[in-house]
Amino acid sequence: MAQIILDSNNNLIQGDFDNATLNNRTKLQTTTTNATTNVYVAPNGSSTSAGVSVANNSSLTNASKIVMATNGTTDTQIISGINGSGTYLPMSFYTNNALAAQIDTSGNFFGTAKMGGVGSVIQVVNATYSTQGSTSSGAFVDTSLTATITPSSASNKILVFVSQTGLYKAGSNSYIILRLVRGATSIVEIEKEIVTTASTGTSTAATSTTYLDSPATTSATTYKTQIALGGAAGTIYWNVTSCTSTITLMEIKA
Repeated sequence: MAQIILDSNNNLIQGDFDNATLNNRTKLQTTTTNATTNVYVAPNGSSTSAGVSVANNSSLTNASKIVMATNGTTDTQIISGINGSGTYLPMSFYTNNALAAQIDTSGNFFGTAKMGGVGSVIQVVNATYSTQGSTSSGAFVDTSLTATITPSSASNKILVFVSQTGLYKAGSNSYIILRLVRGATSIVEIEKEIVTTASTGTSTAATSTTYLDSPATTSATTYKTQIALGGAAGTIYWNVTSCTSTITLMEIKA
């Protein structure tokens, strides 16, 4: 039978916690037959905080640790921390014996875990661009508004949101053609007629679009906007007066 013993200083509880036969390991269990075992770590007296720490060193003075704690009435916490000169470690989450997600020591989140059910958002990528550009060509040119996403499944969809701002045209019989492109493939096109009264490029407009795409890949996929002059000769501009255009990509679980 497994036993719990105290060391000679009475500050270390020891037992057989690594027996190859799992049922022979020292464990905690309620004495009530057919009842649930629920172990608490509670504060003493008027204190309102308690926690459990697991270290990576038998000497706790300098160790990496993970802490599960209550922080008074403020919050509950899971912490990747240190004692002394211990090293901060990333916090990893495993399922089915594989790494599903990780928070690195800078607070960045990485993972392949699929969050939620069908229709849930798995990841979001956002980009902005605010440098003014122009063209007098009827051929499409890049606006430099671009974002790249790597789908976690080829069956998932990519929901694209575009807001192209600071649009201006010089030429009364011309208009703007804006299109959304995946890689080298045009997937949606918008015509924008802008009535301007000034020649300085300060009378501007904006346009936006939302498109649910099916890229059918798990490779890095780039979306961007392109613009062209429609109609008679003239010049068209985007991001006039330092307007900021945005593109947002959201991977949607299929």
